[in-house]
Amino acid sequence: MDYKERILKQVIDWEKIDKPNIPDVIEVFDVNETDFINYKESTFMIYSGISCTFKCDKENGTQICQNWGIRNNKRIKTSIEGLINKYLNQNISKSISFQGLEPLDNLFQLLCFIYRFRVKCDDPIIIWTGYTEEECDSLIQLIKSMNLKNIIIKFGRYIPGQKSHYDEILGIDLASDNQYSKMINE
Repeated sequence: MDYKERILKQVIDWEKIDKPNIPDVIEVFDVNETDFINYKESTFMIYSGISCTFKCDKENGTQICQNWGIRNNKRIKTSIEGLINKYLNQNISKSISFQGLEPLDNLFQLLCFIYRFRVKCDDPIIIWTGYTEEECDSLIQLIKSMNLKNIIIKFGRYIPGQKSHYDEILGIDLASDNQYSKMINE
């Protein structure tokens, strides 16, 4: 299964579920309530990418991944509502970010969180992915069809040896020339 089909399959699975009864559990590696590195303002970082295909390494023929070291970290099961309440009750971060290994390889739990979060808050949600925009076509269409506003996706695989560049939307430098962010459903 190629990467585009992998995302499409998860989107199709999401569309089949009964939304009012979505699970309230998410598996994460960690939560950082005030991350000042991965967005232009403090962001509430959820390390929800608990698995990865390591597509960057496979395509580059390397074993260089900034996330390689966390692949064996302990997963923590936590309540989505608990995380949302923690976010809403703090006063520093004004956005939520998802990183880790690959959040889109765990798309179902990411969508469960976004669905529940949007009921209570319209703050920016930033999704860090190594997938390309083309591979995420079905996810982008889903976001648009659900009329989810204020979603930013950082696209592109990490390629070693590339020159970093400034990304206007995120307000930070990205590691590879092929990486960029995009606001979905402005």
